[in-house]
This record gives sequence, C-alpha cells and structure tokens, in this order.
Amino acid sequence: MFNVGPIITKLLLENDCVVVPGFGGFVAQYSPAKLDESTGFFSPPSKQVLFNKNLINNDGLLVNEIGQFKKLNYKQANDLVKQKVKLLNLELKEKKQVNIKELGLIYLKNDII
Repeated sequence: MFNVGPIITKLLLENDCVVVPGFGGFVAQYSPAKLDESTGFFSPPSKQVLFNKNLINNDGLLVNEIGQFKKLNYKQANDLVKQKVKLLNLELKEKKQVNIKELGLIYLKNDII
C-alpha cells in the first residue's frame, strides 16, 4: 500500500485543506514571518497543519492527485483511497494511533480522534 502522507504534504503547499474522504481533513493555517525585537530572532513564514475529523466528504483533490501520480483513472484512484482509509481506520482502532509520514501522529483518546 502507498504512503499518502507525502502526497498530502505536497497538496498542502498549494492548498489550505486536503480531505482524505471518509477519514478527515488536514487544514493548513498560514503564519506570517515574525521578528522578536527584544532578541532579534526572526521566524520565517510557516504553515501549521491541523486535523479535522469532520471533513470527510470527497472534494476530489486527493483522489485526482493520486490518480495522476499512480497513472490511474478516477475510479481506480478513489478505490485505492478507500482501501487506504480502511487500513488507517483499522490501525487506529487496533493501535489507538496512526503515524502518517511527513504529517504526524493521529491518535484516539476516549474514542475521539
């Protein structure tokens, strides 16, 4: 099975939100550059990535990107995403956490993601 993390990360560079249909959405919040005048420390602009379990409707962005990357038609790519979501949900249920490469750790606490 493929690793969806690097694809989501790539999409978040160009988009504010990437939905993994049936699993949840990754939302990037932009933070501008900052200068701490007292220390002279400069922080470059960045994006903080948050996970929203309520964003589950397929907007096509991730499926289309996977289709292009793997040279699949939309249905094949969508089926592949559904398989990946089943595996993610199974791992989350069994291990109470799932590490998505390049994005971070998603975990269950009191049956809440």
